[in-house]
Amino acid sequence: MSRRTHIIATVASVVAVCTATPVLAADGDWEHTVIIYAMGAAIDGEATIGNLTVPVEVSMSDVFDALEMGAMGAYRADNGTWSFALDATFMGLGGTATSQRDIVKGDMDMDQMTLMGTVGRRLTPNLEGLFSLSWFDLSTDLELTTRNPLTGAETTRTAGDDASWIDPMIGLQYNAPSDRFRL
Repeated sequence: MSRRTHIIATVASVVAVCTATPVLAADGDWEHTVIIYAMGAAIDGEATIGNLTVPVEVSMSDVFDALEMGAMGAYRADNGTWSFALDATFMGLGGTATSQRDIVKGDMDMDQMTLMGTVGRRLTPNLEGLFSLSWFDLSTDLELTTRNPLTGAETTRTAGDDASWIDPMIGLQYNAPSDRFRL
């Protein structure tokens, strides 16, 4: 999964959290918002086992076809001055591909977990400063099985890799005044 996909997922999470909450809480009371949401993603990159590298290009509709499990949700508390938000996403993808005549079969499993915690401080009635930390955890397993068409003997190679990291973010959220909806 490319770094670009992670950035898009982070931006989508921030937008979802920031756009679903009230502009101001009344008289310093805490307002609580729970958000269940969905997003689309695509994958563009490479998968490698030993000296074998295969390009991976998966469209959004292919991602939904390969989706084994996905969950996204956020919680936000806001008292008009301070806000605290937690956003969590999980996506489990899996897929199998077989060559013509069943000579090569590949199985891939990829899991991604993201947790984002955000603290906000209202600077003006419509502007809020934000500080956030996002934790990303990726796990990928690949199994490649080749079958000798003459003997039927199979050889299987497996590989897997895990990565996790933390990204900070500093930002601003502007809420345009509106009686009907929030921009």
